[in-house]
Amino acid sequence: ALVLGPAAAAAWSESPAHVAALIGAFYGVMVVGLAGFIVLASGARLLEPRAQRGLILASAAVLAVLGVCQLIASIRAGPRP
Repeated sequence: ALVLGPAAAAAWSESPAHVAALIGAFYGVMVVGLAGFIVLASGARLLEPRAQRGLILASAAVLAVLGVCQLIASIRAGPRP
């Protein structure tokens, strides 16, 4: 709703076909991207246990860095009035 809503409203001013194309492309990219991720994730079970642990460590490190970035951003933003 935050991204697709305003884009759909702008496309609606062009024509309803533009809205259908926008929504179809948006969800098409989501479905294809998720399917690709599922294929990649299922292939990880074929790796050696050491490689699997390395991937788990790398993903945990990335998530930790993203969490710290979110905390810093929320602290800098300050309290809401």
